Amino acid sequence: MKKSTLLLLVSLLCTGGVFAQKSKSTTSALHTSISDDDKKLSIQIKGDVKGKYINFDRTYNVAKLSKSEKEKLTRSIMDSLGVSIPTPPTPPTPPTPPTPPTPPHSPDVIGVYSEKTKSKEATRYPKGMAEIRIICDKCPAKGTFSLVSTDKNSHVIISFDEDDKDSFPLIFKAKDGRYTFKYEYGKTSYSETLTMKKNEVIIKKL
Repeated sequence: MKKSTLLLLVSLLCTGGVFAQKSKSTTSALHTSISDDDKKLSIQIKGDVKGKYINFDRTYNVAKLSKSEKEKLTRSIMDSLGVSIPTPPTPPTPPTPPTPPTPPHSPDVIGVYSEKTKSKEATRYPKGMAEIRIICDKCPAKGTFSLVSTDKNSHVIISFDEDDKDSFPLIFKAKDGRYTFKYEYGKTSYSETLTMKKNEVIIKKL
């Protein structure tokens, strides 16, 4: 009795091993390849689909077919084989180039100094820069001048009163470009946009 029971157990173990081996053999990768050179459409499919082994390799003449007709043909073949059309991988998004750093503001871009007092500020500015020369024959009690680049990256403002009248003429220095020049004194206010060029001198009289 013990001998027959042992033989039955061995038989069951062997049978289970066969089943396990068969189920393992049904899991294989599916290879799908579709190529189209506008003249010929090649479709290759090899592998298991829902437990059924497929080895499909066909080439079709599609020179006279439109893009939509070729897509319809491909979809029809894939549907008949029970295979989904592979989705092409999405190309990675290229990294955004870093924004270049803003160059440091140069103190020589724009400035103002007094010519009459022979200020050392004049030596800061390269020769040939454009300038606005302010001449004051009858200066008001006080006032304000400003010169601002149109991109608003460079500006200079100077205020004066009676004690500063000996500083005239005032010299505004700037590199080539477009600027807004403005002056205010008393109830008077005036502004204009100027294009300043190398070696150019603009005279403003009060």
